[in-house]
Amino acid sequence: EREDAMFFVLCGIVGVVGSLLGACFRLAIDGFRSVFLPKADSLVDAMRQLDPVQRVAVPALGALLAGFILWLIRNESGAGHGVPDVMEVVMIGRRQGRVRSVVVRSIASFFGLVTGSSVGREGPFIALATASAARLGLAAKLSDESYRILTAAGVAAGVAAGRAGTDNGTA
Repeated sequence: EREDAMFFVLCGIVGVVGSLLGACFRLAIDGFRSVFLPKADSLVDAMRQLDPVQRVAVPALGALLAGFILWLIRNESGAGHGVPDVMEVVMIGRRQGRVRSVVVRSIASFFGLVTGSSVGREGPFIALATASAARLGLAAKLSDESYRILTAAGVAAGVAAGRAGTDNGTA
């Protein structure tokens, strides 16, 4: 009974944290763009301002930087592989996973996104929200079933935060 009450509170917290992480990620992308291309309103506008050679070079350099960042954590235990790793946490209830690797993968995605690579922003949102939910579930010492449901709530918060507004993750 006590776990049920805590579980529902944690689900609300996961929604709020997921939406805040999504908002911060989105703000970081916009901030990066406004610093380097202040006259651009969007990534498309930013690319239009570049010379044709730069339109090819910028995404290529971003992909190279993202790949290098991922290469650095390639042998790290618990590094996971994105969506399959998230599914393993939710479906199997695996309680191991490194928040550090999720953050590093999200940074790699960030550099891909700000340089025009075609990586979706939903991946980092989902990974960050799920890692936060998993960490909360571990700290609260939830049962296996509650832990899996809470991490699934993290996935839902990440998907919702990636869709549009900052309040979607809470829903």
